[in-house]
Amino acid sequence: MVQLLRSLRHGVIASAAALVVATPAFAQADAPKLDSGDTAWMLVATALVLMMTVPGLVLFYGGMVRKKNVLSTVMQIFAVCCLASVLWMIVGYSLAFAEGNAFVGGFDYLFLAGMSVDSLSGTIPESVFMTFQMTFAIITPALITGALLTGVFAVEAIGGTPGLLEGAPGQIVTQAYGIAATIIYCAVATFIILKVIEAVVGLRVDETTETVGLDIKLHGERAYDL
Repeated sequence: MVQLLRSLRHGVIASAAALVVATPAFAQADAPKLDSGDTAWMLVATALVLMMTVPGLVLFYGGMVRKKNVLSTVMQIFAVCCLASVLWMIVGYSLAFAEGNAFVGGFDYLFLAGMSVDSLSGTIPESVFMTFQMTFAIITPALITGALLTGVFAVEAIGGTPGLLEGAPGQIVTQAYGIAATIIYCAVATFIILKVIEAVVGLRVDETTETVGLDIKLHGERAYDL
């Protein structure tokens, strides 16, 4: 009996030692690794989303104005694209993905703090992940429809939440609630911004500029002659 107890004790000690030694190996095996295939696809997806804005929205809105205002319209879209990109890297990424409260993130990633060449987000570089999300920040209004349809096509095995097609119609309500909250916030913020612009520089150009066109007045040339 004594010999049996000694054997059991030695076996427990040996098992515990083996577990301690093996734990770092398991942790190392579970550590995320860079995947070239995932990275390549995310770069392609980033380029595709960016093309929805440039040249997508450029051609769309440029085709909705008179030809004497095309150049200015195109330049405004480019300016907004650049501004949104800078704001996203300064503070937007941090407010979206840093630890915060239930409504907004913190400032841990302000100016992309903590991001390095070796930083990973899953199996792709964090810089690629940041850029991919930035393209959506640029073209967010066009994604409202997609946000609503997420409640229809959401798959629990991928996103952790089932959609309408998996028997969870409540997800559509959740998506619609998020869209409504975003629209209200944007409407209020836009109204405030417009009032500030109206007080500083005005919302409408003078009659001469309207007659000649913004392209000639501001740039001294037309986008094209037809």
